[in-house]
Amino acid sequence: MPLAEVSALYHSSRDWCQALVAAPGSRIRQATTATLPLYPVLVIDDVLLIGQYAHSQLPAASGLWFTLDTCAMGLPQGTLASWFNTGVPEAQLQQPAAGGVSLAIGRLIDECRTAAFGASEPPGRA
Repeated sequence: MPLAEVSALYHSSRDWCQALVAAPGSRIRQATTATLPLYPVLVIDDVLLIGQYAHSQLPAASGLWFTLDTCAMGLPQGTLASWFNTGVPEAQLQQPAAGGVSLAIGRLIDECRTAAFGASEPPGRA
């Protein structure tokens, strides 16, 4: 895909995201970063959408998206919002016994917090 076309798609996507953030009553927070995570992650209520094309020449629409319903995977309702807003509990990130799925989800949310709040210790670390 020509660079000009990729650039136009990027700008269109950015404008769409910014319109969602600016919509009245929006609870959407957008974080764009050149550091980790270098793939798109959408946190929508108790669902994670993760794009896989991290270093591909393909735009997101042509990539594969993984959808994780975290409640169906055993996390209590509201966990993603809680972890994003107040921090993933340190024990969750350090304890392999917490389970592979919840540990992996906790790490994804922690990366999103780092992107949103900066590389320094994000506010509210539990």
